[in-house]
Amino acid sequence: MHRITILLVVVFALLLSVPLAAGDAPAERTGIVKRGETPMTLLGTAVAVGDKAPSPPLWGPKLEEVNIDFADGTTRVVLFVPSVDTPTCSMQTRTFNTRAPEAGQGAEVIVISRDLPYAQSRFCAANGIEMVFPRSDYRTGGCS
Repeated sequence: MHRITILLVVVFALLLSVPLAAGDAPAERTGIVKRGETPMTLLGTAVAVGDKAPSPPLWGPKLEEVNIDFADGTTRVVLFVPSVDTPTCSMQTRTFNTRAPEAGQGAEVIVISRDLPYAQSRFCAANGIEMVFPRSDYRTGGCS
C-alpha cells in the first residue's frame, strides 16, 4: 500500500514539473487591473466590444449542462462571483435581483459562480432570489 501511495505521489510530482508547451499557456495581460496598489495579471484573451462572448459549459440547478447563446439577441447581465455565499458576492447578487427589471423586458440576469448548483439553489431560496438565474462552473472553472 505504501509503495503505491509513494509511486502515485512521485508520478503526480513529475506531471506537475512538466512545463506546458508554448501554445498551451494562456495569454497574460498586465497593467490593466490593480488590487489596491498591487498590479494583477489577467490570464486569457481579452474580449473586445463587438466580439462574440465565449460560452463555456455551465450547469443549472438540476446538474443539467446549460449553454448560453450570447449571439441570440437577448440582453444579458452576467455576474461573475467566486461564491454566492461570500458577503460581497451575496450582496451583489441580491442587489441585481432587486434591480433586474431595470435591464428591460425579456432581459436575463445570470450569476455564475464556482458553487455547486445545490448551494446556489439553497442561497436563492434563502434570499428570495427569483430574478437572477444561477449557473455553476464548478466542473471546469472556465469563468473563474
